[in-house]
Amino acid sequence: MPDRPLREPEPPAFKSPAAAPAAARPSSPIGAPIPHPLVTPSRAVEKPRETISEIARGETPADAIIADTAHGADAYDLDPSLQKLAELALHRQTQTPLTIGLLGPAGSGKSFALNRLLDLIASLARAAGSASRTPFLKKLVAIKIDAARFGRDTANGIASALHEGLARSHPALAAEALLAARDPRIALREASELLAQARRHLEAERRTLEEADSRRATLTETILYDTPSSLLENYIRRRRGTIERSLSRFGINGDVLRAFKDMVRSASETSGPGAKLTSVLNAFWSYQGQSGRLIAAFLFLLLGIGIGAAIDHQAFWLGGLRVDQTSASVARWLESRMSWFGFARQIAFAAAGLYLILNLWHGWRYLTLVGEGRRLLQQDLAERRQDIDQFLAHQTHQVDRLVAEVEALSRRVSEAEKRAGLRHHNAVETESAPFSDQQATARASAFFRAVGQILDASQAHPSAPDTPERILFIIDHFDCLPPAEARESLALLRHFLSPHFLLIAAFDPHVLGDDAENQLDRLVQIPFQLSAATPSIDFAQFVQGLATTSKAPSSARPVTALPGVDATQSALDAPLSDAEVAKLAALAPLAGGTPRVVKRFVNLYRLLRGGPSDGALALLLAAEAGGTAEELQALTLALSSTVPENTAFDLPGASPRLRRALLAAREGETSLTLAAARQAAQTAHIFSLRAQ
Repeated sequence: MPDRPLREPEPPAFKSPAAAPAAARPSSPIGAPIPHPLVTPSRAVEKPRETISEIARGETPADAIIADTAHGADAYDLDPSLQKLAELALHRQTQTPLTIGLLGPAGSGKSFALNRLLDLIASLARAAGSASRTPFLKKLVAIKIDAARFGRDTANGIASALHEGLARSHPALAAEALLAARDPRIALREASELLAQARRHLEAERRTLEEADSRRATLTETILYDTPSSLLENYIRRRRGTIERSLSRFGINGDVLRAFKDMVRSASETSGPGAKLTSVLNAFWSYQGQSGRLIAAFLFLLLGIGIGAAIDHQAFWLGGLRVDQTSASVARWLESRMSWFGFARQIAFAAAGLYLILNLWHGWRYLTLVGEGRRLLQQDLAERRQDIDQFLAHQTHQVDRLVAEVEALSRRVSEAEKRAGLRHHNAVETESAPFSDQQATARASAFFRAVGQILDASQAHPSAPDTPERILFIIDHFDCLPPAEARESLALLRHFLSPHFLLIAAFDPHVLGDDAENQLDRLVQIPFQLSAATPSIDFAQFVQGLATTSKAPSSARPVTALPGVDATQSALDAPLSDAEVAKLAALAPLAGGTPRVVKRFVNLYRLLRGGPSDGALALLLAAEAGGTAEELQALTLALSSTVPENTAFDLPGASPRLRRALLAAREGETSLTLAAARQAAQTAHIFSLRAQ
């Protein structure tokens, strides 16, 4: 399990449960990862006497009808108790699976308490995330769902809710767990089909990439010879006569335009100063007629220089001619016409310059035409190359993605083959129903178990992919289900939960039927009775608050702010002292005769201690958990005593067991007064499984 990488998400294999009628089974969003957004109050309905214009302007009337929503002010003052539950839900030392039950009849505020608890958990999680040292977990996922969506297909509904919630925040975890929970033969066949399809797709994309790369390599030839609409082609059509005349002077015949394109291509491929200089020099030397003109210019230049030398040294060579009588006449004739030599020299120099200028002019015409063609070709190349480069980048990314997908699918097929080979020695020739009714419970349980195993493996190996440390499964509206379905859903949830899961469920215990107390004992580890908080409410003040709220503008209506949280420490961090352990051990016989009840008693004490008298709290928790009717009646009479509240709490007429429990609670206590006992009794009632 640890070395198996998480996979990409697959389509959910759990069948979506049948949708309930809108009036009876409202839907709710699922998959709310921590941190959870704060809730906002609902607006009141305006009075009919307000005009349409006032409503359009957003004016709120003086009085309003208040909606029955699950959000708003904390009328029950539940935050102190819910804060303890929030710490319990996020504390690193809380053992899971664990179920917190928010219990109460219809209208008692279960949905409000659930939303408020979720807000407190989110606030604490955010604070823990920014703290350097904290006893609370930082990586959590909260999945809140509506029990009404379970319908008749309860197991499918529960598993589908978990899968959808995880798929939103941790899709790889959801996919890996789903794969582990599936029939290995079906998983192998599907993975093989996906691998074959991905390979075909990869080959097609690779061919497309190769074609695009080839097009880029031959882009210059394509634009030069096969693109009639290119800028260069348009230029050639406009200057065709000029190009043909210019190139014909260089002795280029036949397909002159093709030759011009070849010249442009050669010029565009020239790079570097040396190569460019060579190309420019070739324009004045290498073509037909250019070398002859340069040689003629050179010869005329030499001739002019020679004539000039003859003029400068005429005395020398004319003197040689005068020695002989025969040539003396010639010398005299030449001397008399020496001005002709100067004119001849000028003609020679002029001819040399003319040939040179003519050659430069032809070279410049060549460079101008080819340079303009090269510029237009480069412009065409830049535009087309940008498109091809973008396509190549996209195609390369596509191929890389498909390569990674093929590799992942190959590993998945290999793992599926191992699973199928370990569980079934025959090939994958038959297929069972992907998720039949008979398999629903087993497969949903396997999915929950697989999620827990993956979380175990990720925490045991820090290098494993990022996964949540705990999953909060939050369920509301069990009251919308028929009692039989509600009982089945709760039982399945309890059965499905594995380590790393913490369930918070809000429901009416009466849906469990006549055996509600015994079933609650099995299903709920931390109970929270909403009805036990009701007697402490000052409903007169509550009405005043509602009236004040209704008169306030909607934007200014108060919402009880979340209490400040300190994520660096928790009351749950403090270990039990020896005195506390001895006290709990002495009170354990009163708490009950089963390990489950004693565990709940100890857990509740650790969660709730820190009040005026921990001894009173331990006594009242033990009595609430396992006291007989007579013992509870004796406690009720003692708590309703009219003696001053600062009087030491006593139990006159109590049973011997209760008297011994009181003595144990008083051990080392000086503050076990009637007031402390009454406060502890209120707390014990709230965190009790007994119907209030």
